[in-house]
Amino acid sequence: MQQGQTLFVLQNELMDKKMEATMSTRLITFRNEIRDEFRADLEKAVTPLERAITAFREDMNDLKVEMREFKREMQDMRHEFGSRLTTVESVLYGVGSRLTTVESVLGGIQQRQGEIRTRVLDYSFKAGWVIVVVFTISFSSFLGSYLHTLVK
Repeated sequence: MQQGQTLFVLQNELMDKKMEATMSTRLITFRNEIRDEFRADLEKAVTPLERAITAFREDMNDLKVEMREFKREMQDMRHEFGSRLTTVESVLYGVGSRLTTVESVLGGIQQRQGEIRTRVLDYSFKAGWVIVVVFTISFSSFLGSYLHTLVK
């Protein structure tokens, strides 16, 4: 009887081992299926993400190029404004030296003609201010229209 029991125990152990082996195989198969599905889903999700990242990088590179061009244009404008400002300063200096010359000539005449001298200086001074005001208005108008054309 002991042999029967031993045989029964051995058969139970054998069946348990077969069940474990079958379950282990099924679990491995199930794990592999889930892993493959996960990989496929991940690849589906990664592909659009890679495209989006590539598009973002291209946009960033385009933006860098545009910023460099903008910087170059701003430097060119700064140089151009600097040269124009130098021209304006030289014109104003010329106007100033001319005005000084006129004032010195008028000063000589002032000594001889008292009342005429006062009126001539008043009119010259007013004319100078008018010229400066007209020049300033003209320059600001020109500058506004020039900036407007640059913005377009």
